[in-house]
Amino acid sequence: MTSADADAFTEKLIGVNINEATEAYKASLEGDETSLTSLIEKAADVNETSPENMKDYLTILFLINNFFQKRVP
Repeated sequence: MTSADADAFTEKLIGVNINEATEAYKASLEGDETSLTSLIEKAADVNETSPENMKDYLTILFLINNFFQKRVP
């Protein structure tokens, strides 16, 4: 998957590009959850679900992504 493909996929899935999502996630790891909370709310709107459900979905996506990064060459 190219960077452009990842951006398009992420934009469609959660309403922001992969770089914005990554930066929000990194900031949350450093204690600033403002961007991540905003991203989750936007993604919930895009997917017509609650922020709580979206947080669960994104957690699963991060876990799956981490799993495959460690196992797929």
